[in-house]
Order: sequence, then C-alpha cells, then structure tokens
Amino acid sequence: NGGSFPAYAFAGQPGGIAAFLIDAIDRTQRTLDAAVYNLTLPGVTDALIRAQQRGVVVRLVVDEGHLKPDPDRGPGEWARLIEAKVPMRSLRGGGQYGSMHNKFAVCDGVFLESGSFNWTKAAEDNNRENAIFRDDKNLIAGYQAYWDWMWAHAKPVGDGPAPESARGPPPTDEAKPLSFKGRAWPAFAFSPQGGTEQWLLESVVAAQKTIDIAMFSFYSQPLAEALVAAKGRGVKVRMVLDSSQAGRSDVVAFMRAQGLKARLVKGRAGRGAMHHKYAIFDKELLENGSYNWSLNASTNNYENTVFSTTPSDIAGFQAEFDEIDRAAKDAGQ
Repeated sequence: NGGSFPAYAFAGQPGGIAAFLIDAIDRTQRTLDAAVYNLTLPGVTDALIRAQQRGVVVRLVVDEGHLKPDPDRGPGEWARLIEAKVPMRSLRGGGQYGSMHNKFAVCDGVFLESGSFNWTKAAEDNNRENAIFRDDKNLIAGYQAYWDWMWAHAKPVGDGPAPESARGPPPTDEAKPLSFKGRAWPAFAFSPQGGTEQWLLESVVAAQKTIDIAMFSFYSQPLAEALVAAKGRGVKVRMVLDSSQAGRSDVVAFMRAQGLKARLVKGRAGRGAMHHKYAIFDKELLENGSYNWSLNASTNNYENTVFSTTPSDIAGFQAEFDEIDRAAKDAGQ
C-alpha cells in the first residue's frame, strides 16, 4: 500500500522494529488479522485503534495468560483495545505451560509481519529480536489459513477460559515450494502438532557442513541428539543461547556432556534476553519464527515457523548470528 519494508529487521538497528510494525498497520486498508502473545507498546495499540476507526476490520487472537492485568501497571494495552471494542479472542495451549505464543500479523491478506518480536517494550528496548516482512502469496495464504484456524477455536475475550487445545492439526504447506539438498521443503510450519520438529530434525540430518543456532530456549531432546550426531559426522555446530534460559535446561547439559558446547549471551547492553529462535543450515536454509526448540513448542503451544532459501535472508541472519557470537561467552565465564 505504497510503503517500502525490509525483508527482515533486527532490534537495536536504526528505527527499531516497532516503527515498521506501526507503519504496516497504518497502511492497512481493509483487514488486519493478528496473533499476539503480549502487547505493552502504546504506539502499536494506537495504530490498531486508528485502523479500526478508519474502517479496517481488525481482529486479534491473543494469549489468555497475558490478558490478566499487571498489578504494578494496571490494565494496560489490552484494556484499551477492549474499550475501543477491537474484536479479540483468546487461546491457551495444552498442558501446564502451553500458550498462544505467536506474534504475527496479516495485513489486507497481502502482507505478513512475523518473527521472534513480541509487541512489547522489552522486545523493542532490550532484547535481541528479529522481524520479517513478506508479500509472498503462498506464505501469506498459509498464515491466513492458520490464523483462521486459531480464530475458529478461540473464545471471545470475556467469555470465560479459552479452549485448552485445538482440534486436529494446523494447516501445512502442501506446495513445498523450497528446495534443500535436492528435496522439496515447506515455506512454513505451525504448532501445535504441525510437524515443525520433524522438519527441523530433517534439516539437521541433511546438513553437511555447518549449523548455526541462535535460540532463546532449548529443551528438545530429539533435536539435541540429532545435533550431537551431526557433530559426530563432521558438521560444525555453533549455538548461541540465552544465558538465563540455558542453565535451566537438562538438554543443554546433555549436549555439553557430549562435547557440544553452547555460548551464552544476554540481551542488548547486558539487559533483556537473547530472544531469537532461528537456525541456518549449510548457509543454504534459514529457519525462523516464534518456535523455541522445545517439546512444549511442538506439542502444546501455538507457534509459527518460516523456512527460507533466499540468499539475502541467509546472509542477513548469518551476520546477526556472527555479531551475537562475538558478544557471547562460553558457559562458566
């Protein structure tokens, strides 16, 4: 709608991520369907309300756990949206810790914003984060179908507890338009139980030279074992993990005992979190999104993952990884 956006952006770069998100919302003319884990950015709330006031059909699927008022901050941005009568439905994941962990928006059915970036002050000011901006028709059709699937299972805010889990698996990318190591590969995968971990396992198994991983939370034993096996066959595996999360993970301890070490880092300027969730395989395939490498992300959470073989995507995320790796420290330092 007349704007120019980067294919990706990282927190801390000039302009930040929130400015691009607000610009995309302000340029939306007809429909805006978003899945939002948390929201504490007043400017984004303002943009959503402006969109509704000018006639855009704005609808949000939100995480039930984040709707409760903060005792220190009051009702917050959700209350402003409720007061403005923005349609919202809530979801919670399965199990004890499941959540609606997505953070993406589909604008006018032709433009997608996604990535690790929560719509929060911490994400904008302190964390290491990314967002992607896309106009690929197959990708957007998949995300729209996934959003519609969540909306159908969610409950209007205020109608009591949200459903614990969805019925049946989420949409999958039947087209598989990408190619990696001579195989057809999907452009997207969704949770819960949408096969994301299996595609990640196949990515690890297919890699022949390098695997670089920037991951906030790593609790998947199958992926850990696959990485140990990859290292054993000569693949150079590098991991940068969030320092506050890595020490809690028995899976990280398992990999360390097998000789597969991870480097640890905090957010920007020593504050916040290393909140990325992406991996690069052989510098040929990028995996990115809201999906932490964990059992919870696979089986309980609502999550999204994008795969890309575009060289410019890979180069940009590789440069971000290398910068984070230089700032990271070995465990125990």
